[in-house]
Amino acid sequence: ELARLGYEPPQAAGMDTGGLTVRGASANTVIELVPDFDRSAYEAACARRRTCVRDPFPEALLHPPGLVGEVVDWVNSSAIQAQPVLTLGAVAATIGALLGQLLRTDTDLRTNLYCVGIGETGCGKNHARTRLQGLLRQVELGKHIALYQFPGAHALNANQKDQPRLCWMPDEFGMVLHAIGDEHASGTMKAMKSTILDLYSASAQTDAGIRYADPANNHLLDYPCLSIYGTTTPKVYYSAL
Repeated sequence: ELARLGYEPPQAAGMDTGGLTVRGASANTVIELVPDFDRSAYEAACARRRTCVRDPFPEALLHPPGLVGEVVDWVNSSAIQAQPVLTLGAVAATIGALLGQLLRTDTDLRTNLYCVGIGETGCGKNHARTRLQGLLRQVELGKHIALYQFPGAHALNANQKDQPRLCWMPDEFGMVLHAIGDEHASGTMKAMKSTILDLYSASAQTDAGIRYADPANNHLLDYPCLSIYGTTTPKVYYSAL
C-alpha cells in the first residue's frame, strides 16, 4: 500500500529520513515521516498481497439441477470465453423473473434476485445477456427482459405495472450507479435507488408505487417481481460505491 502511494524504503545507508522517502520529491516537498519503519514487515505485507488468491467458486453451484442448470450449460456451451459464474447469476435472475408471482418459500421469500456481473472489458460478461435475450424471444417471452440503460424511477415503475415479472439487464451497471448517486442527477434518477429497494421488498405484498398528482396515473403493484442482472467493469463499479 505504501508503494502504491509513492513511498519507498530509504536506500542510502545512514540517511536520516525518519524511515521513508518519496520518489521524485523536491526540496519543498512536505513528507509525513513514519518513525521506526519496519522494512521486513513492509516486504512481508507486499508478499502477501502478491500471493493473495481467492477461494474458487464452488464447482457444484455452477451446475444446479433442473431448468436453471440446463440453461446455464446451454449458455456456456456457445461462449468463446466462458464465464460460468456470471452465467449463473444471469440465468438465476432471468428464471427468477419468469417464476415471479408463481412460487414462494414457506417463509414467503420470492424469486426476485439482484445480481451484478463484474469483469474487465472483453472478458465475455455480455454473452449470457445476449443468449438469454435471444432465447426468451424465441419462446415468445421477450417481454420479460428489459435492456434499457437509464430508465428513471417513473419509467421503471410504469414498466412494472405493464409487466410485473421483469428482468432488467443493463450493461455498464456501474454507470447506472454513478448516475443514481450524482448530486446533479434529475429527480427521477435520484429516486431510482428507493424504487429499486422498494420493489425488492414489495415482492410479497402490494406496493403503491410512485404517487402522482393526478390520481388517474396512480396504480397498485400486486406482488411485483423485478430481477436485475447488470454487468460492469470493476473500476467503474467500485468507484460508484
